[in-house]
Amino acid sequence: MQDAALALDVTREWKVMADATITSLADPDGASGDSITDLHGTGHTVRSKADLAANQWLGGKTWNLAAGGVLSPE
Repeated sequence: MQDAALALDVTREWKVMADATITSLADPDGASGDSITDLHGTGHTVRSKADLAANQWLGGKTWNLAAGGVLSPE
């Protein structure tokens, strides 16, 4: 996946099958501590555009994903 906006809620999840870049992530219910539980990284890296207002809640940090992998700023 490249340059897609992604919105998840408690009823949705994404199983990442390859490294990806997204423009923005809306996942208010899936973030806890330093991990995002609605994204199942399966060992892959997802990058997000840190300079977008929609991603400000991510704090510009690298997040661990469920099932391995990370979400990190681009």
